[in-house]
Amino acid sequence: MPGAAKVQYNEIDQSFSVQSLIQGIAAVMLKTQRGKYGINEQLFTTWDQFKKEYGDAAIGYEGVILAKRALERGAMLRVNKVGHYTTISNPTTLDAVKATINIAGAIPDFAVDGTDNVFNLLIKNPGAYYNNIVLYIEDASNGDVDSFNMRFVDPNDSSLNETYINLKIVGKPSIPNSHYLDEVITKSKLFDVDYKDISVMVTVAPFRPLNGSWNMTGGTNGGAVVDADYAGDSSGKTGVYAFGNYDDFEVMASLDNFTSVLHVAGSAYAASRQDFIYLASIPKNNNTVALINTFRATTLIDSRYTAFFTGGLKIANPFVTDGIGVPYEIDEIGDVVGAAMKSSAEFGPWYSFGETQRGLIYNALGVVNNFGPNYNDLNSLANRQVNCVVNKSGRIYITGNNSGQLANSRKSFLSVVKLIIFIKKSLLPTLERYLGQPNDFRTFKEIANEVTPFLDSLVGNEKRALVDYEWRGDQYANKDSDLVINTRVDLDNGKYVAQLWMKEVVSLQELTVNIISAASGVSFEDNLN
Repeated sequence: MPGAAKVQYNEIDQSFSVQSLIQGIAAVMLKTQRGKYGINEQLFTTWDQFKKEYGDAAIGYEGVILAKRALERGAMLRVNKVGHYTTISNPTTLDAVKATINIAGAIPDFAVDGTDNVFNLLIKNPGAYYNNIVLYIEDASNGDVDSFNMRFVDPNDSSLNETYINLKIVGKPSIPNSHYLDEVITKSKLFDVDYKDISVMVTVAPFRPLNGSWNMTGGTNGGAVVDADYAGDSSGKTGVYAFGNYDDFEVMASLDNFTSVLHVAGSAYAASRQDFIYLASIPKNNNTVALINTFRATTLIDSRYTAFFTGGLKIANPFVTDGIGVPYEIDEIGDVVGAAMKSSAEFGPWYSFGETQRGLIYNALGVVNNFGPNYNDLNSLANRQVNCVVNKSGRIYITGNNSGQLANSRKSFLSVVKLIIFIKKSLLPTLERYLGQPNDFRTFKEIANEVTPFLDSLVGNEKRALVDYEWRGDQYANKDSDLVINTRVDLDNGKYVAQLWMKEVVSLQELTVNIISAASGVSFEDNLN
């Protein structure tokens, strides 16, 4: 029998599209005064964020200056603070030591001898910097004699100071039932809490730690950081491999170590992943074209996933209050990172971040090794895939768009390599969603229908990424005899192949203007004819 009349809706979602990627994230390695060693889960988007975690620049920590310049230019940073490991494959062998202190807690007339500690405070991060921290236990703000206030004071940076008021130990809780310092556990950037088992103590409740002040002691920075600490180990996820759990960054660079050993390791890691560019700075003490070319050649790097830069910058001395005096020389790679990420975020990764449109460098006094005025010098460096910062025509800027690939092809253009990485990253989540679907002609069509709008958007005068493309994935096949790219044998084994043919737009590198002197008595049209 027919049922009662009704109207119903079924929702069928065919609106899937290729996801947009967040552009402008860089992975960087450097030494800092303070902060967490190894990879930091936080994505740093401002200098204030970075400074609060890692501290300001200081002699021996010049990489922080470069981080600041990159952030202020618009980059977002994933940070690996580098330390020394006695066994590079084992991250637990970091030899930096945490500062320590024990807080004795009992009734006020009990001796502070460490025998009745009710809790310990543990510095979160190793390092000598934290020896400056002072802990104060004081009377509670609410007047309760059984409660107390706790303050952590950094005499060198008030932004790290923390205050917790009216803390109280109720009864004699066991470790699982201790919650009187949970606010510290939740909020403190400096300390972790180690509760002790108060339930077994003979002291009669209530009690509280004694008033007083204690300096943190015993923190060290460990041994000198060496190339191996930057190069790292894949099994230990140290050095360049510390970023192994992240795939959202476009470039990686060291901000304070520029040896060929590190560059070889960073380049190899980038080539193995093929989803980011390793930016290798050639140290500024290589002050001639010959020295730079020799340094580049001795790395033996032949990879489109690496790009070389050199030149160095002169800035106002950051360690002098008024910034006056002899200009301070820094490496250029921080500004390169900043310019590259700003260009990606505002225009797209396929735009070159070199030259004066997007490669201008601000807040600099000059270039350490300036090859800009001499075309032959620049051309010699470009022929060896080296990009430069230059001071030319009164402007300081990045010049060059060269990847580290030795053979000449469109992938010699760094912007083309970044475009291909962008396309692969953009398409990956979409393509992964089809895994497990029936390996049939309908799936081929659905894949093509979903990826082509994204690829279409990259063609033409708006995005200016592709001249043209063609997706060949047997999307027009309806039977086996129509297959061109795939075979029935592969399809029956769950394998499917699509070919993406592309004509990438490259950057303008050579512009010629013919200046023609015309005869006075003849029109320009006649001369043209």
